[in-house]
Amino acid sequence: MADQLSSGPQDEHREIVIFEEDESGVDGNWDWVATLTVRVDGGRSASLEQVPWERTEDWYNTSYELDPVEDGQELFDFLNSSWAADHFQGIPEGKWAGISSKIETIDPQLGTEIRKAIKDEFDPDPPDVDPDEEAFDQFVRGAVFEKDSRRGGGAMWAGIADNLRSQAAIRRFCRSYLRDHGHLPSGTHRVTCRFGDTPDADMPNPRSGGMGISGSATFDKEVTFPDEQP
Repeated sequence: MADQLSSGPQDEHREIVIFEEDESGVDGNWDWVATLTVRVDGGRSASLEQVPWERTEDWYNTSYELDPVEDGQELFDFLNSSWAADHFQGIPEGKWAGISSKIETIDPQLGTEIRKAIKDEFDPDPPDVDPDEEAFDQFVRGAVFEKDSRRGGGAMWAGIADNLRSQAAIRRFCRSYLRDHGHLPSGTHRVTCRFGDTPDADMPNPRSGGMGISGSATFDKEVTFPDEQP
């Protein structure tokens, strides 16, 4: 199916195919076709439909609709989630440039909005770094304590869990000390923190990206902090 821009009776609406992908399977061949419609009153709607090359009696039609389309972010979320419902992931990043270009031909403002949604998803601006927070993190990383020796199977993952918990415990201690004394700790202090999901835990297990830690553990160490305050 070629890219096309069409008008309805008496120019009631404009319609364009903004995305098309052919697939095949045991049921035959089909196209996934995403269409954007702009009505004469300015209202917009979108659809994603599975269109068979040859329609048979047992063909089950799959389609998704969004009406109205309020803005580019909503259209981006609709297309991505509808595609993921049958493909277990959103539309690949490389397809979005063509989609946004086609949208711009029928609705420039919507095209600009969806380009922003695409950038926010695939190329977000780096978060602003608070200089104080950055200095605080550097101070925490400079703390020294005796590490446990790990050997045997699972030692690497246990070591990663220990490191995440130790950093979380030291950060918690430093924030508490700063609140109570008006400055960060110096010299050597005993740092104790219980991790877990039970009511008596001091804090839940930390996470790092997609990695989570389960179970209960206690960090209880003599920690020596840097002499230089941030």
